[in-house]
Amino acid sequence: MNNKINSLQLSSIIFSQILSLTLGFDIFNILRLSNIDSYITIILQLIINFIPLLLILYIAHYKPNLNIIEKINTLFPKPISFIINLIITIILLITSITILFSISNFIINEYLPNTPIIYISIIFAIIIYIILSKGIETISRVSIFIPLISICFIIIMIIGLIPEFKITNFYPILEFSIKKPLYNSILHTFITTSLLFNILIIPKNNIIDKNNYNKSLIISYIIATIINLIIIILTIAILGKYLINIYQYPEYIALRKINLFNFINRIENILSLQWIYAIFITLSLNFYYLTKYIKNNNNNYKIIILLTIFIIIFNIIITTNILFKNIITNLYPYILSIITIFIIIISITIYLKRKQY
Repeated sequence: MNNKINSLQLSSIIFSQILSLTLGFDIFNILRLSNIDSYITIILQLIINFIPLLLILYIAHYKPNLNIIEKINTLFPKPISFIINLIITIILLITSITILFSISNFIINEYLPNTPIIYISIIFAIIIYIILSKGIETISRVSIFIPLISICFIIIMIIGLIPEFKITNFYPILEFSIKKPLYNSILHTFITTSLLFNILIIPKNNIIDKNNYNKSLIISYIIATIINLIIIILTIAILGKYLINIYQYPEYIALRKINLFNFINRIENILSLQWIYAIFITLSLNFYYLTKYIKNNNNNYKIIILLTIFIIIFNIIITTNILFKNIITNLYPYILSIITIFIIIISITIYLKRKQY
């Protein structure tokens, strides 16, 4: 039963993955490119991303007893299927390294200054190893509380930041036309799509109440994106067009302004935990995908250990590699766009094969 989950657990995983975009490179890049029009970027992305989302659902319904790696092997000849799976795995490996670096860097900067990044990475790795050794069902159980916690926290954020809300920080609207937000929304769609793609590693038949599959994925995607939109709006309203580009984690800085009832303050560390939990689930699902790809007989535990050690070592190396950071900051969405291209190719191939029969 450790490979079986229900639609609610599926929703919580999707929700966690989308929410994890709030912290790190993704929101930083959105604010850097769109500035005070970033909320328009999120709205456009919410709409545009429905195209790859529907394609992912289409792929999920094809041979529902297989995961995406197995589906690719059945759809394409062996050399092509090997190349596609290998490229996707490499991209997800880059994503895992990026996510681990981002969350480790955040924890060091905001919680544990002067702490070597290796300690944070090892702690995350140990917890992920324990969870993965129990199966996908354990990952889904860990994620089940994140939507409820996030909704409660977002209510606290809204109440706490209303006194600091400045509508003038949104002016002028579309100062540099719609081109930047539209372009940025497409780039952000690539990032979001790569997270939604991960869910295909769980065969549809492994969902106990699979009739709710489509509804679970769509609703959780919409709710999580709306929460990200609210966070973006609050960040802009509190910090303004200049400060949002100064800080590496502007959404966290905005939380410092919360002062409930004039005596409850400095609660940003508690509220930011929702993002850490969400990133943890995203990282766990990425590891799950990677271990499925390199699965070999009964050596799953050895694979997880070797994979974890590799990612930790690489994560430590890039902390001193300015070139890698620049590549991730500037090229990350373009790297992930390859997954969107593969989604389109796989969908077309499924359509053609079904038409043949």
